[in-house]
Formats: sequence, C-alpha cells, structure tokens
Amino acid sequence: MSAEKSRFCTTRGILLAAGVESEATAMTVIGQVAGEVSGIKLGNSLLYRTGPGIIARIKTEFGLPVIADLKITDVSHVAEQVARLFAEGGADAVTVSGICGPVVIADVHKAIAPSCEIWLFTEFTDQFGLLDGEDSESATRAGLSAGAVGFQSPGNRPGRVEEMRQLVGPDCAIMSCGIGAQGGGVGTAVSSGANFEIIGWAIYAASDPLDAARRFREAIDRELGRNAG
Repeated sequence: MSAEKSRFCTTRGILLAAGVESEATAMTVIGQVAGEVSGIKLGNSLLYRTGPGIIARIKTEFGLPVIADLKITDVSHVAEQVARLFAEGGADAVTVSGICGPVVIADVHKAIAPSCEIWLFTEFTDQFGLLDGEDSESATRAGLSAGAVGFQSPGNRPGRVEEMRQLVGPDCAIMSCGIGAQGGGVGTAVSSGANFEIIGWAIYAASDPLDAARRFREAIDRELGRNAG
C-alpha cells in the first residue's frame, strides 16, 4: 500500500472526459453538467490545443478538480518538465505511464508534490495493447513505492478493478475508463472499488448533456446504495 494518501480516496462519482475539440466547447459542456460530476479529466487531444491554461479556468469557474491525463512516457528530466508545467497550471493530478518505472515516477512525484498528485496509467481497455495483468501489477507496485496515489484500471473489466483495489488499499484513488461504448456498465466500476467512472462521449455528445450526466450519476448512486445495503 502507498505510504501517502490521495485527497480523492473517499470520493465516488463521474470523472467527465472532456474529449472535445475546443476549449469553448469544453467549457460549455462542463458548465451544463458541473453539478452532476465529481471532476474533469482532460486528455492530450484537448491539452495539445489549449495548453495548461484551461485547467485554471475550469477550476475558477466551476470549482471542480482537474486530472491532466497526459500519460507521460519519457525519461525523468523530460517527464518532470511536462508534469511541472501542468501542476503549476493548477492540475490536481497528472498521469504518468507505469511502464516508465519507479525512478521516473519518484522523480515526477518529487517535482510536483504536494500540490499535485501523481496517478498511473497501468493498462489499456482493449485487447490490442502490449500490457497484460502482470505488467499492470508490476507498474502498480512500482507506483506505490514511488509516491503515486492514483491508478487507472479498466472499468470494462470489473474484476481488474477489484484486484487493483485489493493491491493499492483504501488510501489511493482509482479511475476507471472503458465505461459505456467499450462495454463497462455504469456503476459497475465504483461498486468494484473505483472512485471515478470516466464517462465522456455519452455525456458531451448527448442531445441533453445534463440529463445524461444526471442519469449516469443516479445509476452510480444506486449501485453504491445497493452495495451499502
């Protein structure tokens, strides 16, 4: 288990993946659904266009935490520079690929802690990536030893989420992708131990994003209530 604790370890809800093509569209959608989601995940496709400036704007206007899902994959000095850029921009967490290993993870952690958490990308949601369960476990253990307090686990494979939670313990955050179009049922990842279910297209491309986000949030709440009972 990690020697540190994520500030999100007790949070449960939706992490909106703002996979849109412009800052204006992102801000519009976030404004519509801000009351139904627990945080915002910004991926490289949007961050390459906007840079880190969008992070402060989201936090100022909506008061939501922002995860910069950079999946940094590089040597230490480059990884530190990139992570620091987004941490200084206000990100609550940045993601690093677990395959970088414990030295890079530890160096990034030193560069951005304590204001910004380091979360690990550990495996893909599809069957095409060259990372298997053993690789994911090795990366997770490396992260735990090097200061990571958040981990990604595929929500379309709830058994993997359960295994991740058993491995990282209660003080780390887990975000689960693969919900919706990739087969993960809404509510199954949080009921298996995740903190956040990442949902994007099914919300921002809906005819009524607020209604979609509300329905997903209610589905998650029902699953959590069923488990609590």
